[in-house]
Amino acid sequence: MGKRKKGSMNPAQAHAKKMKQRHLKRQKEKRQEARDLRFRKMAPDRILNEIKKVERLEKEEGGLSKEHARVRKKKLRDAHEAALKRRKEQEKKEREKSAMEPVVVRGLTRIFRDIPKETAEKKDKKQDEGRKEGADARGGLIVDASGLPPGVTVEKVTADQYYQPSPAAAAAAA
Repeated sequence: MGKRKKGSMNPAQAHAKKMKQRHLKRQKEKRQEARDLRFRKMAPDRILNEIKKVERLEKEEGGLSKEHARVRKKKLRDAHEAALKRRKEQEKKEREKSAMEPVVVRGLTRIFRDIPKETAEKKDKKQDEGRKEGADARGGLIVDASGLPPGVTVEKVTADQYYQPSPAAAAAAA
């Protein structure tokens, strides 16, 4: 009988072996990405706790080997620095965003509802002076910002007046 050549394999087996190697390589890359993603999601404080844990395990007998601990601490330190950078960038974005957003303060109507009538009347007079009577160039009626034509006034009612019961309701309640 003849000698068998080294490395000669059934072509189907060779293909299966090649596919298995590719699969193992992909799985290794996925696991590495998952580890990196886990570190990216961690808060800097939690990463520091992990570093302390690795140091404690390194000192214990039967714990991590020196080489393994050194590599793990290096990865954790890199992740910690990246987390600090991300946090600073996020805080910067938050500051920029908060500077751009308008501030809404609730309850201002209670503070400003009792504006003296003189101030409101002066404002109305200025609006009347700036407005021309009659029609505009297109033949339409001139209206002010409230949507009313000139000369039409709206009775201003404060919240206290609005929420007072009507005389009929007050009489019925009594």
